[in-house]
Amino acid sequence: MNLFEPKLPLVARVSVHGLTILLLLLYGFSHLLYGSLLLGILCFIALVFAALSLFTAINRNSSSIFLMCFVTSLALILLTASYLYGERGLVYCFSFAAALFFMLSFRAALAGGLTICCLSVAAASHIMPGEMLLRFGIALGFSFMLSATFASQILKQTAKLERDANQDYLTGLMNQRRFYGWLEGLLSDPSNLHSKLTLFYFDIDDFKSVNDGFGHEGGDRVLKEFAERIKNCARDINIEFHASPELNFCRLSGDEFVLACVNTDSRDTATYVASRFQEILSKPFFIGERRLQIRSSIGVNHIQVENQDVGYVMRSADLAMYEAKKSGKQQFHIYEDSPEPHVYRDQAF
Repeated sequence: MNLFEPKLPLVARVSVHGLTILLLLLYGFSHLLYGSLLLGILCFIALVFAALSLFTAINRNSSSIFLMCFVTSLALILLTASYLYGERGLVYCFSFAAALFFMLSFRAALAGGLTICCLSVAAASHIMPGEMLLRFGIALGFSFMLSATFASQILKQTAKLERDANQDYLTGLMNQRRFYGWLEGLLSDPSNLHSKLTLFYFDIDDFKSVNDGFGHEGGDRVLKEFAERIKNCARDINIEFHASPELNFCRLSGDEFVLACVNTDSRDTATYVASRFQEILSKPFFIGERRLQIRSSIGVNHIQVENQDVGYVMRSADLAMYEAKKSGKQQFHIYEDSPEPHVYRDQAF
């Protein structure tokens, strides 16, 4: 994990950057004119790194280097101000400690904030009375822990919202929104040009009869086990072909699922994989002690990536699935632009 990768929303980071830039301008000018020349120079160095970090954050590029330099320069300003001015320098630690949680990952902010606050207190010890220093240290500690608690709650809520927005509530798979975004990125990325991609579009045959016979709770159990079987089978196939372990598997809606396999080298491989899926799904499902057979029609779309439209690629897989259904269900069909269909019956039956 990148320690300088913030997890809080972009708007929060931009706001903190903007406010810090304004304070650095005021603080830097005041010291250049009336105070410490060293602090004034450090403020303008921090200002440059803050502007670069803000620019890269807005453009969603990696801003780790600039952010690290920005935070380091702020820490130097605090240490210098605490050493020169005692409590007048320490007072800025309160806002700095809170701001860290909006700029860094939580762990980095927690470790860095504690370290810098302790060093600042130590730097001010030669100029402040012991009792006053102790009071400042206690107040700073309470303030820092309050900021950490607040940031932790924001992180939890942000993670929950992101999870709800991108994950299917029942199976834990990608939802349609997240999958379409991922697929669009893959198809439009120039580095993927001419690579192979296979979509497997699953639809459970006669799933309505499962809901009618076992209720929605029974149907949900079937959907979860269906998804689990496909995931496990896909992982085994990835190991077999020494492919990436990453699974891009989505529940589109109801009883429809789609799995994307990147760098599937040929149609024969796609055919083999589809037959493996049919084989694993042919084994009986159980709801309680009741046994039932679940069948699935699979549409297969094997393509070469050439910046295609996401809708077209998905519609092709969907059409292939409906061709499999029209041909008797419990089959898979490989989509082609040519009029000759390729429908394969499950060899196990």
